[in-house]
Amino acid sequence: MKVVTEEGTLVMPAFSPDYSDPSRWDNPPVPETWWPVIREAMPAYDPQYTPTWNMGKIVEVFRTMPKVKRSRHPSFSFAAWGRDADAVIEGHSLDFPLGERSPLARIYERAGWVLLIGVGFDNNTSFHLAEHRLGTRPVHLEGAPLLVEGERRWVTYRDIQLMTERFEELGADFERTGKVRVSRIGLGEVRLFPQRAAVDFALEWFRRREADPAAMIGD
Repeated sequence: MKVVTEEGTLVMPAFSPDYSDPSRWDNPPVPETWWPVIREAMPAYDPQYTPTWNMGKIVEVFRTMPKVKRSRHPSFSFAAWGRDADAVIEGHSLDFPLGERSPLARIYERAGWVLLIGVGFDNNTSFHLAEHRLGTRPVHLEGAPLLVEGERRWVTYRDIQLMTERFEELGADFERTGKVRVSRIGLGEVRLFPQRAAVDFALEWFRRREADPAAMIGD
């Protein structure tokens, strides 16, 4: 934050994917008889109080800091700070939360950069924007509890089937373009690259592999 200053904008995924429909849980799955009980008991998502899940301590601390704003999506929120924080998180769509009406698309419009700190390309959330722009992924319904006009309601929304398991392979190919700067912060390896270049490359990468179905078979 000191480096970027409030004249810049810092954005982090602040996901809480445990806020999802129990009918789709698979790690572990839960019995169907439990589904209505879980839906009824899950607290409504609150941008201020709902913790992130499996996102790491940096994000969890960042989202609670002064002047940090968090979008209102129950599963795929983003936290932002700085000059364009409001513009980045406002209008985050419930449907297709990593698509054109998401903070990812607002970052793309602003020619933002991605910094991966101590994680691989399988954590590069921006690749999901390319998946949405592909326009061929199956659509399914998800659900989570939200506060609607001050009342807790179970709300459903549409999302696509994501393919994060291909991101490491995709990232390795992208890195060979020479557009990724690799360095270190402390003991952690970091990668810095322009988000537009990564999303555009990923979109063409997915298109080529969909044109050759054999290339989409997992190793």
